[in-house]
Amino acid sequence: MSSCTMFLGADNVCVSPQTSFGFHGPYRFGEKLSQTEFDQWSRIIASYYPAAVRDWYMTKARYKIYTATRLSGAELIRLGVPRCP
Repeated sequence: MSSCTMFLGADNVCVSPQTSFGFHGPYRFGEKLSQTEFDQWSRIIASYYPAAVRDWYMTKARYKIYTATRLSGAELIRLGVPRCP
């Protein structure tokens, strides 16, 4: 959940299809950011993700800030994250 999703961009990372990841947009202690800060922090967070996950995050998941958008490992594998052997 949350910041742990940024490990998806690390070297030698794989996911199990049964895994569940939770993504949300940036916020400050439960408060919304200005649009400029929101866009800046969204790009920083997304920079840790593989390209297809980054595109998905920037178009969908970053807009949820009080709840998480969950993706299964199977969905992440479809987005190009390597499957664990």
